[in-house]
Amino acid sequence: MRVVRVMASTRRRVYRGGEQGVAAVDGGHRGEEPFGAGVLENHARSNATALVQMLLWADGAKERNGTAFDWSDIDGKYGPDTTYAVKSWQKLYNSRLGAGLVVDGKAGPKTLGAADASLYADGGTVTFQGWKHDVTFKRSGGKYYLKVNNSRGWKLASYNTLNVV
Repeated sequence: MRVVRVMASTRRRVYRGGEQGVAAVDGGHRGEEPFGAGVLENHARSNATALVQMLLWADGAKERNGTAFDWSDIDGKYGPDTTYAVKSWQKLYNSRLGAGLVVDGKAGPKTLGAADASLYADGGTVTFQGWKHDVTFKRSGGKYYLKVNNSRGWKLASYNTLNVV
């Protein structure tokens, strides 16, 4: 299977979806969701929440006040602005990619799975090419690592720990 890379400067996406997107880019198998199978929603506090917030920033999702989700909004806390931004993100994926997502503000396997079409692997890193920005994660042993604050280094995208910010 051939991986098609889209240059970041074009800000276009090639929606492959399903098995091809996950298997070709992330080495996954049918039904797997590469960011993890958990569901993130209001009150969650974790590095996995920070990873979702990085995707929101990359795609230019909107907050409650109508402004774009900023890098400074990445705090690992799934509060009202993150919930609103995820709803905005779900609407974006439905309108631009026909993803058929339920607009509920929860970052679960289907919502995160829609983001698979924008993942591009390069050695030990995976880059999410967003509509506005790109963000790069490390991938090792089937797990994702993220860096929000350079002084803290790479941290596991865990659902149980918040130590990335």
